[in-house]
Amino acid sequence: PSLDNGKKPKDNIVDEAYTTKDGYSPKNWYKGYRGKMTIEESLAESVNITTVKLAEELGVDTISSYLEKLGLIYEGDSFISREENKNINDENYSALALGGLTYGFSPRDIISSYTVFPQKGYFEKPATFLESNDTKEKLVNEDVVEGMDQMLKTATRRNFSRYAYGIEGLRGKTGTTNDIRDLWYIGYNDRFTIGIWMGFDNQAISFKESKGDVVKVYREIFNIVLDSYKE
Repeated sequence: PSLDNGKKPKDNIVDEAYTTKDGYSPKNWYKGYRGKMTIEESLAESVNITTVKLAEELGVDTISSYLEKLGLIYEGDSFISREENKNINDENYSALALGGLTYGFSPRDIISSYTVFPQKGYFEKPATFLESNDTKEKLVNEDVVEGMDQMLKTATRRNFSRYAYGIEGLRGKTGTTNDIRDLWYIGYNDRFTIGIWMGFDNQAISFKESKGDVVKVYREIFNIVLDSYKE
């Protein structure tokens, strides 16, 4: 959304102590602050504070509209609006910027939202099928796609994402929720968009640590798919 509203990957943003207008103070996964950085670096390093800053610039309504376009908010979904529950809902920057939703998104829905990038801005609603005649809908301009593509390419060289090295043309991003309850990796190349989730149905259970295992598993799965496609 930020790129679609005028921001560029090389624009600067500051990682610093920050509190939103509604009183939310995000924390990074590391101690302290790293100061000025580009938006591209912020994404690659999973910096929470700068992400929340960008989200607040856009506002709750704008972000929600993008989630709706990308098939993440729809009738019968798991997203809780203020209208549905005034006290406990997902219309806040912890949920919208960092993914701290009450019930989360399904793997199918969040993975399918990434397909807009390899498809040059077009989006198809996810479905289980043998053959599809559905038409694609253009959601974002190609300059936005190119910007996200570059940022996600940079992200694959940082931190645990480096374990996916070797997958030709891969662009992708890790995701980790509080207390390491959920681990994600979603990525794509020119042919496939693939994502995996590691976690527990019981949210009282969490991983002791994260050492990039989700990315290592992802690499194996992606390579199996690529090998099968070649055959």
